[in-house]
Amino acid sequence: MHSKLDCKSSCKNGNCVNEGGKEICKCNPGYGNYEETSCRACRCGPDTNCMWQSGWRPAKICFCKPGYTQLNNECVGPCTSDPCRNNGTCEVEGKGFKCNCSKPWRGKTCEIGPCDNQPCQNGGICNNGKTGFICKCFAPFSGPRCENGPCTSNPCQNNGICEVSGDSYRCNCNKPFKGTNCEIECDCGSYGKCSLEYGVKRCVCNSSFAEKNGKCEYKGPSSSEGTTDSTTTSTIGSSTVQACDCGLGGSCQLDSSGEKICNCFSGYARYKGHCYECDCGSYGTCILESGIKRCTCDVNFAEKNGKCEYCSCGENSKFCRYNVLGEKECSCSSAYAQNRGYCEECNCGPYGSCSFEYDRKRCHCKSFAVEKNGVCVVMESTTLEGSTSTRTTVLTSTTQCKV
Repeated sequence: MHSKLDCKSSCKNGNCVNEGGKEICKCNPGYGNYEETSCRACRCGPDTNCMWQSGWRPAKICFCKPGYTQLNNECVGPCTSDPCRNNGTCEVEGKGFKCNCSKPWRGKTCEIGPCDNQPCQNGGICNNGKTGFICKCFAPFSGPRCENGPCTSNPCQNNGICEVSGDSYRCNCNKPFKGTNCEIECDCGSYGKCSLEYGVKRCVCNSSFAEKNGKCEYKGPSSSEGTTDSTTTSTIGSSTVQACDCGLGGSCQLDSSGEKICNCFSGYARYKGHCYECDCGSYGTCILESGIKRCTCDVNFAEKNGKCEYCSCGENSKFCRYNVLGEKECSCSSAYAQNRGYCEECNCGPYGSCSFEYDRKRCHCKSFAVEKNGVCVVMESTTLEGSTSTRTTVLTSTTQCKV
């Protein structure tokens, strides 16, 4: 009876059983008999058992799995160092190991993932998903690999070269083509200059030449004009007038009434009978008003330092312009505000205005409202006996939310 009590009281991490008329402690997995009536943790490694040899200093013997050997009281084998990465499971194979990789990983140690070959284009960030890669694209690019952009449809005609500009594109046209998509042939021949005014081809021909079928062709002197090689005057009827001069920036001719007509070259504009330098670049038309240069720019372009430069604030903007310092300014639609040169969603409700400061949304609430959870809500004060309490109430707004 005494030994039975000793077995039950000392048999921890096991069960006391009777074998051959003798009570012994049957140890749980991972434990071994240190004595017949007690169990001790093996600590030989995962899924292993052990026993202790009897003696003055009992020696631990680990029952190692195939492919493992005991070293320093532990079972050591090919999988001991956990060579399989990314939640792969290790399996002994001969004298080595084999990794059973979970999707989407592969390789000897499950080290190869779907992002290793950098599938995301145009600066997209690759993340490993459950079955493959997931690309996080940045505007204006989209698609599984961020492969779709403003130039994907090849909008530039006549071998023009497309380049992404902001959230749109611009075409670098080959001569003699011009226009947003290089769609207009702008060639007036060898005796004139071609320009586009509001998307329409215009030929400025040299003296004694006139436009015909889109080319500057020789028209000869007017039937009412006579010219000589030794004089700089023109005779119209019976009167003599001063020589025709529009300056170096254009050609000059006189009409039948003797009125001077200046045909200014590209990069010049008419003002008070002369052609003065007036150039707004390839994406705008230049005029002189009261002697002051003014640029009329194409769509998605705005004047910057005297030239028409690309200017876009995104699809949620009213217009884009540059200030006197050359900084882009966006006029955004309702519930949007400028952030990093583009109009981004920014809504504080009907009781406040919204802006961005250092990429963080900020609500500017009216005097009777406070910000709560990113929205300006109305404060209501209630006077109680001996105190005043304030609570906030979200009033119903007629403003429709963007879905």
